[in-house]
Amino acid sequence: MKGLLLKELYSAANKSLLIPVLGVSGAFLAMSLKGLDNLFFWFYPVFFCSMIPFFSMQREEASHWQVYCDTLPYSRAQIVSAKYVTTMICSLGSALIIGCVHLTRISFETGFPIFCLMTAFGICTPALIYPFIFALGVAKGMIAYYVICVLVGVVGVGGASRMAIVFGEEGSGKLPVSGLEAGLMILLATGAVLVVSWFVSVKVYQRREL
Repeated sequence: MKGLLLKELYSAANKSLLIPVLGVSGAFLAMSLKGLDNLFFWFYPVFFCSMIPFFSMQREEASHWQVYCDTLPYSRAQIVSAKYVTTMICSLGSALIIGCVHLTRISFETGFPIFCLMTAFGICTPALIYPFIFALGVAKGMIAYYVICVLVGVVGVGGASRMAIVFGEEGSGKLPVSGLEAGLMILLATGAVLVVSWFVSVKVYQRREL
C-alpha cells in the first residue's frame, strides 16, 4: 500500500500535470481575494486539485498501467484505496490553503460552513465519479465525469453563496443552527458519501475484467 501511495504522489508531482494545475489554481485563488461576490473562484482551485488523481488515471489507462498493476502484489481494493487517499490529501490540502488565505477576511461563523462545503465539493466530486471510472474505465466514464462536475458545481457554488448570506450579517441569529453546526453536518454527510463511494468502487473494480 505504501508503494501505491508513493506512486500516486509521484504521478501527482509530475511537472506536465502539476504545473498547469497549480497555475490555474493560483490564478483563481488570486481572483477569489475580491471577496464573497463570486465563490466560484474559491471552489474551482479545490476542484481542480482534487481531480489530480483522476487526471493521472487517464494516463494510466492509456499506458495500460492497470493490467501491469494486476501482476504486482497488491489487491484491487488497495489500488482503489490509494486513489481515494490521494484524493483526500489533494482536496483537504487545497481547501486548507484557500481557508487560510481568507481566514482574516471573513468571520468564523460565515467562513467555517463555506470552508466545509468547499472541502465537501473537493471530495464529493471525484467520489461520485470514481465508481463509474472503476467500473467502465476513463474513456467510457467521461460522460459521468462531465454530468457530475456540472451538477456538483451548481449545487456547491449555489449553496456556498446562500451560506454567505444566511450566516453573514444579514441572516445573523435567524437560523436554528450555528455556522459550526452547519459545517459539521456538511462534513458528516461528506464522510458518508466518501465511504459509500469507496465501498462501491472497490466492489465494481474487483469484478471488472481488464
